[in-house]
Formats: sequence, structure tokens, C-alpha cells
Amino acid sequence: MASCQPSLLHLTEPLQELGIQREEHLRALAKMHEDTRDREVKEEALKKGVTVVEWAIFLEKLKALYSYDDMY
Repeated sequence: MASCQPSLLHLTEPLQELGIQREEHLRALAKMHEDTRDREVKEEALKKGVTVVEWAIFLEKLKALYSYDDMY
């Protein structure tokens, strides 16, 4: 999260409150169907103060980090 530009380190607490606490959660979120992710996670993240732009940057970073999983 700190490596994102801009840094998203400040999103750690709201994401943890949503139950995103381990790498497995991040991987599952990256692979989750977009409709499910938006309905179940994005909506709640926005309520916790995550902006739409921060959410988009976060998802792009997740997809980049975990896209190699699909190759194996």
C-alpha cells in the first residue's frame, strides 16, 4: 500500500475493519467477481471513507500483484 502512488497506507485501518487482514484476503479480493466485490466490499469501503479514486488505485495494485496466480 505504501508503494502505491499516491500512498494508500492510510487505508490499512478501514480495510482491516472490513475483514481484509491477511494476504489470502487480498488475493481473494483480487480474484473476486467484480459485481460481488463492488456489492459486498466496495460499498462498505466507501462508507468508511475510502474514495472512489483510492479504491480504483487499490484494485489496480491488487490485480497487478496477484495476476501471476492465474498463469499457474
